Amino acid sequence: MTFTVETPMITIRSQADPRFCRRGVTTVEFAVSAPILFLLIFAGIEFCQVNVVRHTTLNAAYEASRAVIVPGANAEEARQTATRLLNAVGIKNAVITFDPELIDEETTFVTTRISVPISESGWGLGFVCGNTTIDVDTTLRTERAPIVQANALPTALLPPQQ
Repeated sequence: MTFTVETPMITIRSQADPRFCRRGVTTVEFAVSAPILFLLIFAGIEFCQVNVVRHTTLNAAYEASRAVIVPGANAEEARQTATRLLNAVGIKNAVITFDPELIDEETTFVTTRISVPISESGWGLGFVCGNTTIDVDTTLRTERAPIVQANALPTALLPPQQ
């Protein structure tokens, strides 16, 4: 039941009308729920970015190992291969190491290690993760002379003689 009194200048409505009791509720509900929604959306985007960094780091370690295992290759060529792949997605300040650092004809296995700080690679996760790094290593057997490869294989244990 609404009582309206109209005069030439003023219109007075009764507060008993339910249409006027909930004025502004939608705005308040949006103001409360929007930050949570935006936080979830941006967190999802950031975790996708961290996943891209992780996969790119793993791929760069594998490709650098592949580049260094062929005869005649050196660690600097493999480091450039890894750096090129990491720079493609904006990864900066990655630490790339090889074990052994000097690769020669006697080298049988090569391990490539890449360490990427998340704080410098994400779009804003640095304040959450702090000094966390993504560490990846890949070990491959070199493509050297067959005698070197044969010597690198583990020997099978013989059964005890009776």
